Amino acid sequence: MEIVLTIGIVAGLSLLIIIHEAGHFIVGKLLGFYIKEFGIGYPPRIFGKKIKETVYSVNWIIFGGFVRFFDDKYENDPDADGSKSFSRQSILKRFLTVSAGIMINFLAGWILLSFVFMIGASESLLVTGIKENSAAAQSGIEVGDQIMDFEKVADLSVFLEKNKGHEVLIKIRRAGAEQLVSVFSPVNVENGEGRLGVYLNEIGVEKYGFFKSIWEGFIASVNSVVSGAIGFIKVIAMAFADIKALGNVVGPVGIAGMAIQTSKLGFVYFLQILAMISLGLAAFNIFPIPSLDGGRLLFLLVEKIKGSPLSLKAEMYIFGLSFAFLMTAALLVTIKDIVALF
Repeated sequence: MEIVLTIGIVAGLSLLIIIHEAGHFIVGKLLGFYIKEFGIGYPPRIFGKKIKETVYSVNWIIFGGFVRFFDDKYENDPDADGSKSFSRQSILKRFLTVSAGIMINFLAGWILLSFVFMIGASESLLVTGIKENSAAAQSGIEVGDQIMDFEKVADLSVFLEKNKGHEVLIKIRRAGAEQLVSVFSPVNVENGEGRLGVYLNEIGVEKYGFFKSIWEGFIASVNSVVSGAIGFIKVIAMAFADIKALGNVVGPVGIAGMAIQTSKLGFVYFLQILAMISLGLAAFNIFPIPSLDGGRLLFLLVEKIKGSPLSLKAEMYIFGLSFAFLMTAALLVTIKDIVALF
């Protein structure tokens, strides 16, 4: 069962990245860009087929995908139609093409959440991580447990605050069976730490009719993107004050781990976690970091204001530094997530 869930989550994550790239590809094609390749996975290539001007490939590193636009600003290709070069298109066309990845991830999250609302699921809190020597660890609470008496993290926090210094009973569901656990709510906690000492996800939704589900899915999607963006800003701000704040960031491995735990609860939770990941990708890509879509949109805004693009040298330098930073951060977070598994 664990293997099936893992394969399903990895396939789902990969699909979300592929549809992000497909957003760029579809809009680029519709607007007349020269697209050299659309790949599923990353090179080395298994096989590829050229249809008209674009190679459609399947590659050995199966996670994700990519789209490669022709741009004579960076490369020479005697067989390419220079008039379709990316940098020669209008700013509006480029803006629509770059932002398409963000929009399709938002749309995917909206559709998935709408299905979740149509199906419905009991609301509770899912334990996705436990801190060492915490109240939860001492009480026997485990990762994957559902806290059944509370639907919101804030409600649980208020309950523990009111009962600080006392033992409290909390109903949990584990492996389909419900039980009560006795937990001591400590009087004093470190700044920013919860009294229980766990990482929690709010799961489950109320069931609605078709049109209500679509509306609620849209509202929930907007709220998710906004809260995700605000959360990212807070982490960056905290990291400038204390680099240890990056320890709270979860990477692909950590996300996959949480997704597997959530999916054990049922298919509707699998859809919900995929929706939240898709919306998280949309929120992350909005940020004006050069290697992300938001950074490319910022460059287009600068070009519009100054009347000309940045020099190739400046652009390459900025993108190079940004990419190195993101890859270093991703590596460190991935190592942290892997260590946390053992």
